[in-house]
Amino acid sequence: MTGPLADPKARAEQLLALLKAAFPDRFGPEAEADLRTRLQADAERAAQLRAQPLDFTDEPDVVFRALPDEP
Repeated sequence: MTGPLADPKARAEQLLALLKAAFPDRFGPEAEADLRTRLQADAERAAQLRAQPLDFTDEPDVVFRALPDEP
């Protein structure tokens, strides 16, 4: 990574503000609360995934093999 990661909740709030600005009449209080919760959960999950180092040296978890042809 090139720099520190942004706070997931702040990123979710920024995205929510952009969506509300782009679509001002689409979000009621309940929809806004639901969207805020989902955006924060997604941002937190993305931050967790970014914090894990990528390791391509291990064997794959799933190996695809060709099945024999049916007679």
